[in-house]
Amino acid sequence: MNARSVIGVVALGTLGIVASALAVRSTGAADPLFFVADAGPLVRWSAPLLRVVHDLAAAVTLGALVLALFVVRTPALTRLAGIAALVWAACGLAGTVLTFADASGMPLESPGFLAALRTNVWAFEATRIGLISSVGAAVVGSVALGALSTARPVPRQATASLLAVGVASLGVLGLASHTGDSSDHETSVNAMAVHIVAAATWVGGLFALLTLRPTGVAATPTVRRWSTIALWCFCAVAVSGVVAATTRLGSWSDLTTPYGVLVVVKAVALLALGVAGWLHRRWTIPRLEESGRGFWRLAAVEVTVMAATIGVATALTRSAPPLSEDVVDPTPALALTGFPAPAAPGAWSWLLPWRTDWLMLTLAAVAISTYAAGLVRLRRADRAWPSGRTAAWVMGWVVFAAATSGGAGTLGRVALSWHLALVLVELLIVPVLLVIGDPVGLVLKASAPREDGTIGIHETALAVAGIVDRSSRQPFVVVGITALALIGLVLGPGLEWTLLAHPGHVIATVALPLLGYVLVSSIVEAFRVGTRTLAVAAVAALAVVVGLLGLVLALGTTPLAAEFFDGLRLPWLTDLLVEQHRAGVVVWWVGGLGTAALVAVVAGVSARTRPARRR
Repeated sequence: MNARSVIGVVALGTLGIVASALAVRSTGAADPLFFVADAGPLVRWSAPLLRVVHDLAAAVTLGALVLALFVVRTPALTRLAGIAALVWAACGLAGTVLTFADASGMPLESPGFLAALRTNVWAFEATRIGLISSVGAAVVGSVALGALSTARPVPRQATASLLAVGVASLGVLGLASHTGDSSDHETSVNAMAVHIVAAATWVGGLFALLTLRPTGVAATPTVRRWSTIALWCFCAVAVSGVVAATTRLGSWSDLTTPYGVLVVVKAVALLALGVAGWLHRRWTIPRLEESGRGFWRLAAVEVTVMAATIGVATALTRSAPPLSEDVVDPTPALALTGFPAPAAPGAWSWLLPWRTDWLMLTLAAVAISTYAAGLVRLRRADRAWPSGRTAAWVMGWVVFAAATSGGAGTLGRVALSWHLALVLVELLIVPVLLVIGDPVGLVLKASAPREDGTIGIHETALAVAGIVDRSSRQPFVVVGITALALIGLVLGPGLEWTLLAHPGHVIATVALPLLGYVLVSSIVEAFRVGTRTLAVAAVAALAVVVGLLGLVLALGTTPLAAEFFDGLRLPWLTDLLVEQHRAGVVVWWVGGLGTAALVAVVAGVSARTRPARRR
């Protein structure tokens, strides 16, 4: 980092701290506490102000890694990310200490504070999450700077791994953003996790771009790539921000409260940044090669607005929203799952009741939209694409959205049979439709490869194709991994983890379709390249795994996750063993349907390739 960058960092941090201090004062978040233990003014004021530096450092870390992976390859970005990550880690650890002091009501100078901190820091959810995030940031910083000590450039795989750890370390803070037995608990957690990561990537990426300040012919492609990422970040921040606000504001009149005023301030800043982005696309970027002065000046203004907005956002995390997050005397189902108890299942339970999972619904919408963008590119290039593939892709995501937000997703949080129905739909049925859609083939036809070492959508598709190609040579390995995943999620500790822990539920919901996609693709590809005997044996092995799992459940004599299901106290779910036997039948039906769909796809591939072989 040069002297100009250091001055910029200090200025932005100071601006964010000032904005946070003013916002905290406006909401009274740092006022003395009464009727409960108070840790003192040092803790009350230091926590939000330190969080500003923490969030800015985390933003620079993620933004620099995103630029290094997807925009431009240069060691300067990895170095910037490493330094910022260590600052992030240090602020995170200090913030964990302040959070514990605030939660326990113990001043930092209290004689028993250190002993209480060592004993209980892992017991509090907020401090536990803070520690996890800080350790992840420390790993990113240490590895990034350590990789630069070698003479070789940092590989793309290493940068991608660092980015994944950084995203997880920052996203986990969303778990601490909303507490209590609110019926919108998971909606708020999901929205805040997306909001935090998207905002950090946007802010940090633009700052890192300003630090690099590419000039000449190289500036235009670099900035255009970043502009695309920034647009996605803007959309994610806007949507997640609206969703999060609806869980904290009960009516329009709440916008006039001190908390609501800060929400309005953030919204106005977002609109201003959106206008700046529009000006970039329409005016500054097309003129970048002639004179970059307009772009860089407007970008500097954007970063300034972003820093002040981060200060306001930290004040919001310390302020009580108008809508209470706690429900007085919650039902057992609400206390355990975060949702009201659903009604007893009936004839229309596959579709009703409906409880929108905004994160998964958005994921489905984004998948369909990006696929449509690829079709538009092909049409502009006058290249054909089978309509059946498009229909299969759309249908796959419609089934995914219906399963996660409909009856399987709703009842699957409280009943084993519906939970396993959801698992198998995500693992077997949805992937079959997605494989028919052939997104990898579409991307490879609609995009061009990059030659500068960065990763674009074309390179991502090639990586997926490589995984499928390697898996098709040993489909039994993928079947074995699938079997282990099912055992862990059904018969092992994964069952209670996905039912009780929100991160477990989200990870399983995202990972199962990915695993299923690799499984189905590897078997189909094995048929396509000619190793049909091996592929048939893999399908048979998959059928055996599904059949045995159903048999174990149908003949089981000890209820699984009995403490959890008993604790729900549902009037229509009293005999857990009967429900477990029903789950075994569901595994046979849904798993059998998924296996049959896979066989149908394989038969179609076999029918298309046989005539070619005869010729």
